[in-house]
Amino acid sequence: MYILLQFLKSRAATLFFLFSFLFISGCKRDEEPPLVFKPIDLQLFSETHKGFNLLGKFDAGWSNTGFQEDEFEIIKDLGFNFARLPLDYRTYTQTENLDVFIEEECSEIDDAVEWGRKHGIHVCINLHRAPGYCVNNAVLPANQDLDLWTNPAAQEVFVNHWEFFAERYRDIPYNELSFNLINEPGDIDEGTYFSVMKKAIDKIQRINPDRIIFVDGLKHGRQLVPSFKGIKNIIQAIHVYDPVTLTHYKAGWVPGAD
Repeated sequence: MYILLQFLKSRAATLFFLFSFLFISGCKRDEEPPLVFKPIDLQLFSETHKGFNLLGKFDAGWSNTGFQEDEFEIIKDLGFNFARLPLDYRTYTQTENLDVFIEEECSEIDDAVEWGRKHGIHVCINLHRAPGYCVNNAVLPANQDLDLWTNPAAQEVFVNHWEFFAERYRDIPYNELSFNLINEPGDIDEGTYFSVMKKAIDKIQRINPDRIIFVDGLKHGRQLVPSFKGIKNIIQAIHVYDPVTLTHYKAGWVPGAD
């Protein structure tokens, strides 16, 4: 009897250990591994990259002809090394479904990335008109007339777009391609802005932790956002338009700029 009890106790202990191990192992299996970041000198990157916006897919209505290789040749010949591509999401997605990407249109963005690599021009992809927000007003279909800062559906689509670009360009080195999440957020509070951008940052960094990500300042790019301090591979982009009559000279949408 004593031997039988000892055997049963031993058997129970073994089963308990096995079940515990399986439970603990199962929990660990669900955890995402920690991100590993390369050491990147963001200050040096910022100081050594200067260039221009290229408007090949800037607006679905009047600026959607794609990019040209000679644009990159001109940038290089002028001694610059940076090209920002401010995109309108409507130029590469279906009108009825913003999560359906049109391959023919996306290939024009591919061309710009490859021409940048060919000519030594760093390319930065920016959502100038993102799902749910743009600094410029526009009349939109009902399914697109969303508010990025308050609408969970718009935020999901926004993150999906950055996931799409992150996957598409996963293997492009960080020194050749960067992302600029959104152009000139306006009068929103820091907590809301940080929360929405952090969702996109997390998604991008899970795919490629070394991708440099620009986040524009608040107040249309003028105000630093302390909440982003300490997040790896984030550069805050501040837009300086003073005096505006000079920086926007001859801009038809700015009173007094002519």
